[in-house]
Amino acid sequence: MEKIFVKNGELKLVNGGYMVLNSVSETPVTNEDFIKAQKHAEYIVEFAKEAKGKDFVGKKVDNLEEIMFKVKRKLSEDQQKEYLATDSKPKMEITKKLEAEALEFIKFKDKSSTNEKMNSFLQAFNVIAEFEEFGLFFSKDIVKLNKIYTMGEIIAASKEVIDLV
Repeated sequence: MEKIFVKNGELKLVNGGYMVLNSVSETPVTNEDFIKAQKHAEYIVEFAKEAKGKDFVGKKVDNLEEIMFKVKRKLSEDQQKEYLATDSKPKMEITKKLEAEALEFIKFKDKSSTNEKMNSFLQAFNVIAEFEEFGLFFSKDIVKLNKIYTMGEIIAASKEVIDLV
């Protein structure tokens, strides 16, 4: 079977999604790995659109008895007299700096973990990245896609749903 080297920008979809070379002849082409990755990308992009703004955790239900207890406790505390003045809290500047540094470290760990997870997940789309960077060999055959997704679109959609997949 004849192989054709195709670079990024040389593919287009015609007549309802048939993938062809972007040339005068509009030769239909396919690459099995590329097609699988494109269909997976389509799923991720559509999943991200549907999942955007959805709450998968839910909210804690308020407890009426707990509210009543808090009100009673607050009213009883408000009626207590203060006989001795309480000391003022120390400034604790070093503690505040340590807390800020610890918070930065936690954020760094979370971002690192997310980036590692993203990089691992995006390995499934290496063939698309390779196509965009260098090109791929395609063979003549008919295949139909809804859209040709770019790595930029895949990465953007993946960022939105990485914690769900």
